[in-house]
Amino acid sequence: MEQNQLQFWPIRWIHYTKPKPDEIMSICDKYMLHDLVVEDMLESHTQDKIDVYDDHLFLVVHFPKYSLARKKYILNEFNIVIKQDSIISFCTHETSEIEKIADMCKSMMEESLGEEDEKHIISPYFIVYRLLDGMYNKALLSLKKFTRDLMGLEEEIFDTTHLHKELLENLMIKRRNSIFLKHTFVPHDEIMQELHEATVKLFEGELDVYFEDLQYKIDRINYQIQWLTDNIASLADTYNTLMNMRTNTIVGRLTILTVIVWVMTLITGLYGMNVPLPGSEYSWSFLIIAAVVVFLAWLMYIFFMRKRRV
Repeated sequence: MEQNQLQFWPIRWIHYTKPKPDEIMSICDKYMLHDLVVEDMLESHTQDKIDVYDDHLFLVVHFPKYSLARKKYILNEFNIVIKQDSIISFCTHETSEIEKIADMCKSMMEESLGEEDEKHIISPYFIVYRLLDGMYNKALLSLKKFTRDLMGLEEEIFDTTHLHKELLENLMIKRRNSIFLKHTFVPHDEIMQELHEATVKLFEGELDVYFEDLQYKIDRINYQIQWLTDNIASLADTYNTLMNMRTNTIVGRLTILTVIVWVMTLITGLYGMNVPLPGSEYSWSFLIIAAVVVFLAWLMYIFFMRKRRV
C-alpha cells in the first residue's frame, strides 16, 4: 500500500494505491462518507459511474494499464471522492500521474505566494481535472505506440514469405487489446457529461473549459480505438486471404506432383510385371524406359508452367 497526503491550502488530497479494507473503512469514517460509497470502494471492479450526495461526489472510472509480462491491458480502477475542501482517491495500480500533479500543484503554490487569490488557485475539481487529463494523455500516447506496432505488423504480413504462428498470435493479441480498450473508454463519454452537471452544483466558477478539453480527448481516444479496431479486422481478413491463397498454391503443386508421379509410376509399374513385354529382351530397354519417363515428366512440367499452375 502506498499513501500520499498532500496539502494545498486550503485543499487536502489523500491518495491510496492498493488500499487495504481497514484503511478504506478508516478514511470513510473520518470523512463521513455515505455507506454506498464505502461499499463501492470495498468492491473491486465496480462499473464506471458517478454518484451525487449532499456535500460530495463519488466518481468511479477505469483506465487501461499495459502489462508487458502478460502482453495485454489490465484495468486500473480509480475511486475518487470530491468534496469542497478535499479529495480522496484510490487506485488499484500505481501511476506516475499522482507525483506529476503533486509537483505541479506545489509549483503553482510557490509561484502564487503573496497573491490575494492564492487560495483560489487550486481547487478540488482542478486536481481531478489534471488527474483525468493526465490519464487521457497517457492513453493517447499508448494508442500512438499501438498504431506504430500495428503498422509494423501490417508490413510483416505483406513482406514475409511464410505466415508463421507467431504472426497470427501477435495479430490476435492486438485484436484482444483493441476490444479491451474499446470497452474501457466507451462509458467515459457519458461519465464526463454527468460529472459536468454534478460539479456545476458543487463548485462555483466557469468549468466548461475543463470539460471541453476532456471531452475532446475522449473523442480522440474513441476515434483512434475505432480506427485500430477496423484496421485489425481488415488485417485479420487479409491474413486469412493470404493463408488461403498460399494453401491453395501448395495443394495445387502437390496435385501436379501427384499427376507427374502417377504417370511415371504407371509406366514403371507396367514394366515391373512378370510377363513378356515389348523390348524386354534387349539390355538397353531400361535406359529407353528411364529416358521416356523423364521426358514425360519434363513435358508435363512445361505444360503446367505454361498454364501457370506451378
